[in-house]
Amino acid sequence: MAPAVAPVPCAVKPRLLRAYLRAVQDHHRMQSAQMCSLVRGDGFRFEKEIQEAEQAREDAKYAILVHEQEHGCHLWFDPNAPADLQDGQEWPSGLA
Repeated sequence: MAPAVAPVPCAVKPRLLRAYLRAVQDHHRMQSAQMCSLVRGDGFRFEKEIQEAEQAREDAKYAILVHEQEHGCHLWFDPNAPADLQDGQEWPSGLA
């Protein structure tokens, strides 16, 4: 019987997840700015920015889904595995 092969953690998925997290934060930031604008009586000043941020969030989400399908890393992804942290960011607390 052949020995079981341990899955290799994906080096790309953490980068894609960080990009998605940044896109969600940007989208939330634009929605918050819109709410502040409405409270001040300035109207809907951030509609274009909200739409762009929402599109970026969707693009980041589908990049993860496509990568998972092509690479198969959704079967064994370990968020605690070493990741490519070239941008100097760490996993937010509670996500790792």
